[in-house]
Amino acid sequence: MICDNDRKHTSAKTMKFIHENQIAVMKDYPPESADINIIENLWYCIKKKVYSKPFPQNLTELEHKFLEEWDNVSLDTIRKLYDSI
Repeated sequence: MICDNDRKHTSAKTMKFIHENQIAVMKDYPPESADINIIENLWYCIKKKVYSKPFPQNLTELEHKFLEEWDNVSLDTIRKLYDSI
């Protein structure tokens, strides 16, 4: 696991979970360091499409639009994101 110094990665609860589950951690990354996990970039791509016009008017529309965009993610998009790291 790679953890930067963001609070969610260094909280007592997180540190306890990591220790209890004997998870190997790579540390010493600055907060908000460049993403090396494609899921972060994929979320960005999906969010951009979900919040484009027409903007979802309620939670049901938001969920529907998100699931639609998730299902439309192409293998080519995944490959490009992987190649970018």
